Amino acid sequence: MYVQSKVIELDRIVYNIDLNSNEMIEDRMGALSVQERVTNESEITSNLICTKGLCLIETSVSPQHQLTDQMTVTEDYVHIFCMMDGCSLGKNSCNKTCEFNLGIMHLAYCKGLERSLEIVSQQKSRYLSVVMSRNYYLQLCFHEPWIRHSKFYRAVIERKTVEYGEVTFPLDTLLKRVLNELILQAFPEKHAKHLTDLKLKELFLHILITFSEGITNKTILNSDEYDKIEAAKAYLTLHYDHPPTAKQLSRIVFLNELKLKQGFKQVYHTSIYAYVIKLKMEKAQTMLAEQHSVQEMADILGYKSVSHFISTFKKTFGYTPKQGLMGHIKK
Repeated sequence: MYVQSKVIELDRIVYNIDLNSNEMIEDRMGALSVQERVTNESEITSNLICTKGLCLIETSVSPQHQLTDQMTVTEDYVHIFCMMDGCSLGKNSCNKTCEFNLGIMHLAYCKGLERSLEIVSQQKSRYLSVVMSRNYYLQLCFHEPWIRHSKFYRAVIERKTVEYGEVTFPLDTLLKRVLNELILQAFPEKHAKHLTDLKLKELFLHILITFSEGITNKTILNSDEYDKIEAAKAYLTLHYDHPPTAKQLSRIVFLNELKLKQGFKQVYHTSIYAYVIKLKMEKAQTMLAEQHSVQEMADILGYKSVSHFISTFKKTFGYTPKQGLMGHIKK
């Protein structure tokens, strides 16, 4: 099973990995980093973590002109894909198109397919991919009781193609965290493969829950409005440190501001403002454990006033960030 990336405009291969190679060890994760200067102004960088039947890929592109990144996989494969920065138009070998919007995850099952991403010029893009063989996916999930409720799993069992755009859901904090953990691979080498599989199971379980909730929520609003509210949530998840106003967000997702506010509350049972605060405070807790200073936390989270950050933190958790750092948390 080969996974290949190629810049079409220059007929240049960025990487070409054989996931069935004898060099791939089933219980080990191997790393590969590739950097290609496409032109004097444009660059593409891919970081890959691989084992037999599985490849985790993070790609960053800084294009001065439109570039096309063509991925080719030679066997049946399951693909999780998400744009983390920028946006792209995708096309497959049958010339079917799919728009890959920021923060919207795609789950697909394809049978040896070429898929190209058209990267917009002068717009830095970053995207994450999890590519696994059909057998790897089925063996990974086979003993999990919850997988029996997944229509996607049944489609893979029956070898029924699931196109890009059929199964989509907005990136949330849990999905973002698990994806980042998979890509960063900050695991002890001895246990990296087992921990990777556990993280993949966590990812697929959360996808199942999120997609099921999405189907239920789509009965509340019309499909177009729901998709735009999903896009708004995904955008906030990636830009919570410097979030747009509700009016700016409504323009980004092309939805009336009032409908956006009402729909967001209806679907996610919280306001846009409260959701942003929730994301900021979750990140603050992580930084607290990493022993960041109060000033650093406020700066990273986009607070112009340290006192505003402190008061919001205390209102949320019942103690100040400084008390948290010192371990003097009142029970």
